[in-house]
Amino acid sequence: MIKLKNNIRCLVTGANGFLGSHLIDQLKKKKIKIYITSSKQNDLRDFYQVEKIFKKYKPQIVFNLAAKVGGILDNKNKPADYFFDNIQIISNTFELAKVYKVKKIINVGAGCGYPLNAREPLKEEDIFNGVPQKESIAYSTAKKMLFTAAEAYKRQYGLKSNVIIPSNLYGEYDNFNLKESHVIPALVRKFYESTVNNRKEVQIWGDGSAKRDFIYARDVAKSLIYLCEYSNDINPVNICTGSQVSIKQIAQKLSKISGFKGKVVWEKNMPEGQKSRSFSISKLKKVLKNRHKKFTSIEDGLRKTYEWFQANYKKNIRLWKI
Repeated sequence: MIKLKNNIRCLVTGANGFLGSHLIDQLKKKKIKIYITSSKQNDLRDFYQVEKIFKKYKPQIVFNLAAKVGGILDNKNKPADYFFDNIQIISNTFELAKVYKVKKIINVGAGCGYPLNAREPLKEEDIFNGVPQKESIAYSTAKKMLFTAAEAYKRQYGLKSNVIIPSNLYGEYDNFNLKESHVIPALVRKFYESTVNNRKEVQIWGDGSAKRDFIYARDVAKSLIYLCEYSNDINPVNICTGSQVSIKQIAQKLSKISGFKGKVVWEKNMPEGQKSRSFSISKLKKVLKNRHKKFTSIEDGLRKTYEWFQANYKKNIRLWKI
């Protein structure tokens, strides 16, 4: 057990990213020293830059959230970048955690790493039993090396770690760039801009039948802290809600939240990924001791995300681009 108190030194990689921003919000409630890295400050693909970070801060706990992430289109166009960058980040972080005698490293994997034809609900022990979907195979294969690294460094050096597999994250601080974003931030932006500009329609890829287990990022951040403090199981655990929502349902909810009065047009010839991705929640129930019952509902999470986007639109529009 490692309690986050008494000025313990915590390093958060990817701290300015989506999940990292939520984690920092939660860690600030603890009496600890928080050190952060981000792609703007450091190139975590460069071993010597990462070494300088560890040498300077001497972290006792590392939350390893850094990754190159993006939506279906960007993954299809830049597979080599997604593979190389993520392999380098993982390798550098684990090696230097070993060198600087970090007490524990908490890692975030990727749900898209599950095999394309895996039986649902997706169980943690099946993560290596097949090939992931082709649209993001380079990214997801690289991210699966987190599990290999966790096992290897535990076996050889005794490095403690956790690896989580979040289902489909959404929430405040997400990337709302339409060329790079995942489905919920893309739809939040489309419905907001269509509403304020009085557009007659919103165009959405696919036919709306695809289903996902969407989880609010703040709930995942809280789960990371709990696992850090109370779990020493190096095997992966799904962080999910255990239920699915279709893209059509998401569109309907956002249409209501935004007050959009126009028509939704489904672009059925465009890619939408796999039709269904449900995650097993069995292990999570045991690990979190039923704390999953307090997870945010999809209605509340979408409303909070939309309201945050609305409030921050003018400030961040250049960052999110057109």
